[in-house]
Amino acid sequence: MEVRGLGSMSGAFSVGRVGGAAAPAQTAAPQFVAPQDEVEISSAARMLDAAGRTGSVREQRLEQIKAAIAAGTYDTPERLSLAVDRMLSSLAQEVTSS
Repeated sequence: MEVRGLGSMSGAFSVGRVGGAAAPAQTAAPQFVAPQDEVEISSAARMLDAAGRTGSVREQRLEQIKAAIAAGTYDTPERLSLAVDRMLSSLAQEVTSS
């Protein structure tokens, strides 16, 4: 058995130019053009960026709260009572809406 590949062509054949024209003088090599990257920033990202720029006020407040917690003056009975009242109110609303 003889296997000749996928095609049914047999034997060697030459590859040449069509029309027999003379080879042109050396042509310039094609220039490589690098693809250009693009970035599109969403409106949500713009909002986050703007919020980040105004973060210094928030950072100052956060530092005040951390200092109060460290000093033991942040958790007062009044704050605890207010938090419990809000939590119970929220739970009551969930029960009545279910």
